[in-house]
Amino acid sequence: MAHTCKFEDKIIKLCEDVAGTKKVTQALSKRINGSMDDFLEHIKAGHRWRASIVTISLVVILNIVTFAFLFGQQTEAIKTNQKMIERFLVK
Repeated sequence: MAHTCKFEDKIIKLCEDVAGTKKVTQALSKRINGSMDDFLEHIKAGHRWRASIVTISLVVILNIVTFAFLFGQQTEAIKTNQKMIERFLVK
């Protein structure tokens, strides 16, 4: 007497689903890892992003220096004007 499993059809369907999921996962992994490898190669070989970082850093430093210079000039002008106002009010 042969033993038959009442869940045989479900088990076969589940095995097929697992095999399909495995193929999809491998394809997705290959696609993700391939694009990440391309991206990392682009970053390692790219000179434009390095030039951009250096340029942005220089612009930020230039803006800070310009702000400090103009702030100093403005402070000096205010002091001069304040002295002139005091002299005018005293007379």
